Amino acid sequence: MKFIEIIKLIFPYLHSVRKIKTYISFDLTFPENWVFTETLLKELQYTQNEVDDKIIVSFVCEPNEENLTKTIDGIKRIIKYNLDKEAKEKLFNDKVKELKKIFEKSSLDDLMKLKMDVEKELKLETVTEDETEK
Repeated sequence: MKFIEIIKLIFPYLHSVRKIKTYISFDLTFPENWVFTETLLKELQYTQNEVDDKIIVSFVCEPNEENLTKTIDGIKRIIKYNLDKEAKEKLFNDKVKELKKIFEKSSLDDLMKLKMDVEKELKLETVTEDETEK
């Protein structure tokens, strides 16, 4: 990944980039409702702090291609997971509003005939309580 692509990826969350002895640290600030599961943080070296209504995570690695790639890939995973989660929550809320409008405007008989078709069978995954609290 080119440097400019890395900057574009992390810029909305970027607090600082630091040199710490022989390591590089990407200090990123995320919303307090973001999730950091063990799976997302797997193989990453990091420290995490909460300040006001933000989570600051410092991802630390040695400045070589292998470690930088692993760290940036991990950051990408975290950002993608949480942006997807936010989009799903928004979509869910929008669909609930649509459904409420249908219920308000329709008769009970019409609602009894209401069917919800899902084009693709969805595989439901369960997230453990431990994963959602991180």
